[in-house]
Amino acid sequence: LSVPMSNVFLAPGSNITLGASGSTSTINVSNTLTSANGQVANRKILVIGAAKDLNVAGDVVFTNSNTNEDHALAIGAADNVEIINSNISYEAGNLGIGSGDSTANSMFLVNTAISAGGNLAVGSLGTLTIDSAVFSIGTANEAHFSNDNAYLYANDLIQANNLEFTGRVDDVYMEAITINLQNVAFPSTADVMLRSRDGSIHFGTY
Repeated sequence: LSVPMSNVFLAPGSNITLGASGSTSTINVSNTLTSANGQVANRKILVIGAAKDLNVAGDVVFTNSNTNEDHALAIGAADNVEIINSNISYEAGNLGIGSGDSTANSMFLVNTAISAGGNLAVGSLGTLTIDSAVFSIGTANEAHFSNDNAYLYANDLIQANNLEFTGRVDDVYMEAITINLQNVAFPSTADVMLRSRDGSIHFGTY
């Protein structure tokens, strides 16, 4: 998105926990991520940002009456991000999840379902660890809209096991110094690009 800084809104905290264990929490972002009415200058981004760690407890559902893909919801932390035994969804538009930590403990997406109405972007400056996860892409699109994309980035390592992509997926893009994939199901409808710097290619072993 091309967005002026005046249209980037921050909900900050030191350590942030979204939701509550054992329940489903609903967060409405309609008042902030309003429609751009077809104008690039009106596009908006809402950032829920932790100066330290960000965790998700229970299931968290973000809602928005604006289902146009003219905005983005970004969730992140300067340190670690953990979505473990919890689900998170934003059915109205683009969703980004990011961690600024540069170590192996940067981001954990474990036993989770993550859903985005538009594109889904997940990034880490360290290691992105995914285990038993389902990423649903483009769930808000009408049949005549174009499909959406999944972007996964890690500065060091993407370690993914038991990962499935569902929904209206056009492209899946992964980039890291090393990419380790095991039991990953890519959609037959999607173009898949894997970019790594180190390591050799193994098929049939992993």
